[in-house]
Amino acid sequence: LPDDLPFEDILVTAKKLYEENDPSDLEAEVKALEKRE
Repeated sequence: LPDDLPFEDILVTAKKLYEENDPSDLEAEVKALEKRE
């Protein structure tokens, strides 16, 4: 891993994405995508 990897930025972005895209809300879409593969 690079020494200058912006961990704090990654964590903030991950938290924001998690809050905007609750995994339980995406579950049906993910299952549909898995069936297509």
